[in-house]
Amino acid sequence: MSHCTPNWNGRARCLALTLAIALASSCSTDTVPTSTRDSAAHFQTDSSAYTLNAGVIGYDGSLVVTYINGTTRATSFENCRGSTSFTFEKLVGTVWQSVWSPAVLLCYGPPIVVLPGRTHVFDISVFGGYPDCNCRPRFSTPDIPGLYRIVWNVGYATDPANAGGARDTLRLDQRVSNQFVLKVQSR
Repeated sequence: MSHCTPNWNGRARCLALTLAIALASSCSTDTVPTSTRDSAAHFQTDSSAYTLNAGVIGYDGSLVVTYINGTTRATSFENCRGSTSFTFEKLVGTVWQSVWSPAVLLCYGPPIVVLPGRTHVFDISVFGGYPDCNCRPRFSTPDIPGLYRIVWNVGYATDPANAGGARDTLRLDQRVSNQFVLKVQSR
């Protein structure tokens, strides 16, 4: 606990120290933007901001994402034991760049089918090895904090009355989550 002396010289030092601390804390180099929730996105994260934990060999964390099928057709997502293929994209300037994807097994199970007006919850575990770790997956950028979205790589719309019929790939806007802020814990 800091003590300020009652004389003028002590008060001036105390004021100068307080101002220096306030200025130093306001001049943080952490320039992570804020996120405004896009409630129209078909994929909604359970939070608008996440902090990945610093582990022994990499960063890790988890997200819950709910898919809301706002189309008039059933949608399906390829999966392998519950894992689906998606990519974390980071906003760099005005361009979305792919910076992380999970390791997904190469099996092919029954698709996850979501009927019109229904939802499906995806539990996402994130692990990104440190640059000096000989492990995968890793973020493709050393500058991880920023504004992100998740893009599902494969999603199809099908006619629920014709399960074996033609399927159409979902448009990009139907495969993208709301934006969210991603931060990392100090190592």
